[in-house]
Formats: sequence, C-alpha cells, structure tokens
Amino acid sequence: MKKVLSLLLVLMLLLSILPTAAFAEEAKDITIYFTNDVHGAYENYAYAAEIMKDGDFIVDAGDNIQGSVATSLTDGQCST
Repeated sequence: MKKVLSLLLVLMLLLSILPTAAFAEEAKDITIYFTNDVHGAYENYAYAAEIMKDGDFIVDAGDNIQGSVATSLTDGQCST
C-alpha cells in the first residue's frame, strides 16, 4: 500500500511540474545596481543615474541623511 501511495505522489508531482515547464519563458539576466553609505554626497548622482539607467533594480542601502551640512539642514531631502 505504501509503494502505491508513494508512486501516486510521485506521479502527481511530475504532472504538476509539466504545465510550469511548458509555459516557462526563456531565462533572462537581471542587473542590480546599488549605492551604499552615500552620506549626503549627491553631487555625482546624475552621473550614477546615467550609468544605472539600463538596470532592472536600483537599490540604496542608506546613510543618506547624514554627512554634509546641506544634507543635515534638509534631512536628506533633495530639491528639484
């Protein structure tokens, strides 16, 4: 009885994978850019944005509201 149940479970597992494999898209590389410990040095952000514009994800890991006097006075808020 255990062998029949095991065989049935394996068969169900294989059948559940088939639709996923049939409709799967081709694998695609992704690009992740990140900044870290900026400390309010926003002067080069335009340059960084130009480099990172083709990325899939852009992540900032913090420390952007301390550092320069301008950053301390504006609490890290950028004016446009």
